[in-house]
Amino acid sequence: MLPHCQHYVTDNYRYEVWDGDCGGTVDTLLFLRESLPDGFKVCHPKGVTSAQAVRVVVNYLQSHPQDLHQPFRILAMTALSQAWPCK
Repeated sequence: MLPHCQHYVTDNYRYEVWDGDCGGTVDTLLFLRESLPDGFKVCHPKGVTSAQAVRVVVNYLQSHPQDLHQPFRILAMTALSQAWPCK
């Protein structure tokens, strides 16, 4: 999913199907942010955009290449919760 998430935020929003899967997954996780399991709840700053959240996920994926075989949804939840943990 890394190349699709990168394309989502860098190609002037001309999406391919998998790019939309990346953006849709991240949007869903932001929507469910406080309903996620303990350890994965997300308390992002007010006004965070989908593109900003996808950039957080891209940075996480690039920093953890050894984990890219894991399910994308788990990686995205981890990235967002580590970037914006609930206190």
